[in-house]
Amino acid sequence: MKKIISAILTLALSLAVLASCGVGPSVPYYILAMDNYTVNVFDEYDAYRETVTYYKNGEKDFEYSIYVDIGEGGAYNVCESYEGYTFYGYGENLYAVTGGKTYAVLQTNNRTYFDFIGDYAERAHPLDDGAKFQKNSKKTEAGTEVEYYVKVTPLMAAELAGFGVTETDKIVSEYRLMENTDYYLGIEYRIERADGTTEKIAERKFEYFDEVQKNIFENVPEAGETVSVKVIYENGKESAYKLPKGVYIGFDGEENVTYYADESFETIFDFENTPALESIKIYAKNN
Repeated sequence: MKKIISAILTLALSLAVLASCGVGPSVPYYILAMDNYTVNVFDEYDAYRETVTYYKNGEKDFEYSIYVDIGEGGAYNVCESYEGYTFYGYGENLYAVTGGKTYAVLQTNNRTYFDFIGDYAERAHPLDDGAKFQKNSKKTEAGTEVEYYVKVTPLMAAELAGFGVTETDKIVSEYRLMENTDYYLGIEYRIERADGTTEKIAERKFEYFDEVQKNIFENVPEAGETVSVKVIYENGKESAYKLPKGVYIGFDGEENVTYYADESFETIFDFENTPALESIKIYAKNN
């Protein structure tokens, strides 16, 4: 998910929406998108869950979920789950649980926890990209339904090729909105081909909670005994961390780097079989 974009840019993109409204009241997309920024959702609720389902050839392909709430100090807590893999951002620390092991995920490249949660600020999805033209809208018992389409550009076709999108397609998105607040209840994405055929490729469903769901983070390591982990780079730079004793180690934010267990850069560090039971030094070298 993306960082918050400026109101000037969103206003410019909205002109196409306003100029092309089909049946029903106009629902400018840029206003809808900003209403659904996480910070605005938390004006009304303490937490939300989003479930994203992808489809291929008309059949469900895979699914993952994202839960977000407000932690102490105002920083978001995040839990992402996908087929045996769970990623946590909790208490301004990152953890991953997979294969029965818990990894403390260390942020590098000067990334901070607030960089991490910034990715959840807009509640956006790659299929939301492009200038949206409204097709229609209507009131329902639950709130409002509004449908937009986007003309796929060459750049979008390249970025969304994994969804089966091509240059000659349109992406049609149908939004179900909560009454009064216009918070997302559900979003369905379809490809509309040049020959008029359509294919559903993704769906997002949202739940909102008046209270934080505390059980979500019950597998996060509790505060207790810690051990020191020091990462030493070949240029002499060092980064030091304190981790809960017994967790394994992972990294976020570093590319083209190999980690070693020795300063001569001969033995690759064995992340899967080296729990942090005592102080550890890891040596990092650019590839």
